[in-house]
Amino acid sequence: MISTISKNHVKTLAALKQKKYRDLHQEYLIEGIKLCREALTGNSYITGFYFHPDHTETPAFEAILAEYLERQIPCYEIDTAARRRLSDTVSSPGIFASLEMKKPEFSETDFAEDVLLVAVENLADPGNLGTIIRTADWFGATALLLGTGTVDCYNPKVVRATMGSLFHLPIFNNLNLTELLPELRCQKFTSYAAVLDGEPLPANPGTSRRILVLGSESHGISPELAQHCDFLVRIPGRGPAESLNVSVAAGVLLYHFQENVREV
Repeated sequence: MISTISKNHVKTLAALKQKKYRDLHQEYLIEGIKLCREALTGNSYITGFYFHPDHTETPAFEAILAEYLERQIPCYEIDTAARRRLSDTVSSPGIFASLEMKKPEFSETDFAEDVLLVAVENLADPGNLGTIIRTADWFGATALLLGTGTVDCYNPKVVRATMGSLFHLPIFNNLNLTELLPELRCQKFTSYAAVLDGEPLPANPGTSRRILVLGSESHGISPELAQHCDFLVRIPGRGPAESLNVSVAAGVLLYHFQENVREV
C-alpha cells in the first residue's frame, strides 16, 4: 500500500539532516536508488520509503518499490516541495528511505582471532570518513571504531560516500580511543598508527589481531593516542607532496594488511 505523506512527517524527516534530530529520533535518511537498494541487503531496520512520482516508470524503481511493498515497509508518495526539503543533493533523484540508527555495544572480547579493526580519531571531513568506511568494507575489515570528535557516520555526506558499505560493517561511535587501545592490547591486539614521521610499514605485521589507527586531516594522531599505539608507521613516497589524503592512506594500508594476513 502506498500512502500520501503528511506535512508533519516531511518536517520530521527533513530534520534528520541535522545530527541533534537524528540523535533525538534515532533515525537517519538515505537518498538515491542505489542506497535504498543496498539498505535492503543489510540488517538495518527500514522505517519508511519515499518517492516522487517522476520516477515511477523506470524498471529499476519499479523493482525496488515492489520489494519494499513485499516486505511491508511503509511507502509514501511525496510532492516536489517535499523532495526539495528532504534532499541533500543539488539534483535530487527523489527517492529516499528512513532507517533506525544502529547502536551496537562494543566489547573487545567479541572478536575472533583473524581481526582487522579501523580506528578513526578526530576526522572532520564527511567525504573522507565515508570513503574510509567504503574502503574498509572492500578490504574486509571487521569493524570501525570512531573516536569522539569524529564526524557522525550518519551524516548525509558520509552516508552517500559509503555507497552502501555503511549497511555492511559494524560501526562503533563516540569511543574513547585513548582508553580503549590499552584494553585491546590486553586482548592481544596490535595497533598501527599512520603518521608522517613513522617507521616504514613492516613487510609482515606478524599478528592476526590488528588495529589500523587513522587521525585527523590536519593534525594526524593526537600525542595522547599515539603513546598507546604499538607501532607508528608511514607510507613511503617519492614525490614532493606533503602527505596523502587520509582516505587514500587508509586504502594503501588496508591493502597491505590484506595481502600479508595470509602469511601470519
